[in-house]
Amino acid sequence: MKTAIKRITRECVLVLAILSIVNLAAYIYYPKAIIPVYKQLRTFVHGAEIQDYDEVYEIFGKIKRLVPREAARHLHLEVRASDQINAWVHHHGRVVMTTGFIKAVNNDRAAIALVLGHEVAHFVLGHTDMTEESESIKHSSAFHELMADNLGLTLALGAGYDACAGAKVWDQFSRDYGMSLYPTSHPTHDTRAKNLERLCRGII
Repeated sequence: MKTAIKRITRECVLVLAILSIVNLAAYIYYPKAIIPVYKQLRTFVHGAEIQDYDEVYEIFGKIKRLVPREAARHLHLEVRASDQINAWVHHHGRVVMTTGFIKAVNNDRAAIALVLGHEVAHFVLGHTDMTEESESIKHSSAFHELMADNLGLTLALGAGYDACAGAKVWDQFSRDYGMSLYPTSHPTHDTRAKNLERLCRGII
């Protein structure tokens, strides 16, 4: 069963990566591509808190195994000691998640898996770009953010985490921090919550 789920998830990732060349087509295709994965997923890690940062690397490893091999070989994780509430991905595949973010989501595994999936999705979908001024990645639009949210949800589910429960992090952030903690290129927390809720309604 696990092998079948991983195979289907990998196929969905490949389809989505190809479709990302035409972003609108990819976005329309998401629900059709990923719902078969959801339907087969019944056992999740529920409501559990990580005990140490090694577990964050473990979650990342499970997500990484679901993406195409060529992308996976470039991906690695850094858990960075910082009060900043953030996670991002660099053009070469380094995903950074801050200890401030982990604390802000109350060490919740599902929320951590959702956001790690989001950053991996940016890399797989080719949303990363370098600038001369900064080593950091610029995500080109709010639209790309929602695409990465959708694929990130799929990856987190495929890794065995209840990403639909984890998606409530955006409702929490909306209450705790207002419309958005992030640049204007990102959708508001409320928009992200509603987008993922729409996808999850077809699953649960």
